[in-house]
Amino acid sequence: MYSRQSSPPSTTNSGTYSYSKTASAKWPLDQCQLTGALRLTRWTCEDDCKYRCMHAHVDQHGPVHQYHGKWAFRRMVGCQEPLSTVFSLGNLAQHWRGMQYLRRRTRAASARADMGSGVSAQWRKARWWAVFYALASIHLWVWSAVFHTRDVWITERGDYLGAAFATLCSLQWTSARLFGKWIPTWLSAMGILAVFARHAYWLLAFPRFDYGYNMAFNVGIGAVHNVIWIVWAITEIVRARSSGYDSSGRIRRAKLSLVMTVGLTLSMALELFDFAPWGRHLDAHALWHLSTIPLIPVWYQFITEDALAWAERGDDDGGAGSLDTLGSGQWSSVGGSKGGLASVSSVSSLGKYD
Repeated sequence: MYSRQSSPPSTTNSGTYSYSKTASAKWPLDQCQLTGALRLTRWTCEDDCKYRCMHAHVDQHGPVHQYHGKWAFRRMVGCQEPLSTVFSLGNLAQHWRGMQYLRRRTRAASARADMGSGVSAQWRKARWWAVFYALASIHLWVWSAVFHTRDVWITERGDYLGAAFATLCSLQWTSARLFGKWIPTWLSAMGILAVFARHAYWLLAFPRFDYGYNMAFNVGIGAVHNVIWIVWAITEIVRARSSGYDSSGRIRRAKLSLVMTVGLTLSMALELFDFAPWGRHLDAHALWHLSTIPLIPVWYQFITEDALAWAERGDDDGGAGSLDTLGSGQWSSVGGSKGGLASVSSVSSLGKYD
């Protein structure tokens, strides 16, 4: 059914696939048989030939080549990259859970803000952007799961643009949280939107997708975001320790921020230093998705505790309030919160929605 040729064939022959510079494969179009799962995930006979020919080449030469920019993965039930898909769904679930946790834990303070009592306008804007960042992240991981299930033009663009949008939204929340006193949130939002529009145009306006530029853009924005929060965390720790008084829980919140940002920065190395998939299933990209799953609850714990402390202080200084005065109970689960403000006292609970 599959035959090798010594030179690439004409690109007009839809029954032929070139899988290296000097080798290609041809298949009879009338012998194509697709299972129900393959048809459901929109595989075509040509796609199936590409997949089979690619793995035939790997069987002969080893998994050391990328084929048109892609590693050779073993598909499962029509899913092209099963592990990356599963890990993407794991990240999606963590962001959904974190968003619900954030909204429920800050509901009482938000109600006070709606009544104009004790909570600043800047706090309301920062909370709104934190929730919007969570929604953008959920949107990203939906596209990521779809893309790793089936890599086609629309799912690839959705995944890459979704990642850029979520990264920029995290930067917008950072601006609203740390610099909202000096930079109007509408102004920073317009700037973020302009950057995203320019990025999307650059990726979509040309026939050839610029993977290098897309990688550099996301890594650059992510690095700026992480550096800002690392500097903030170190500054908070130094200030708290130099004063010898930490009733507001500043050191704990700083540690939460550091765990997430440093962990995320280290995990990005998996995206930059790629390697051939082990067993044709697990590659660096899949490991990167796996490594971010336990970091997400830590980040939402930080966002929530920071919002509660800031709301208790009730001014525009950005969260130097006291968690000790917010209540004496343990943090409840997302489903069991009564909407009151409670405290967390143990750093050992990092990454857990108790």
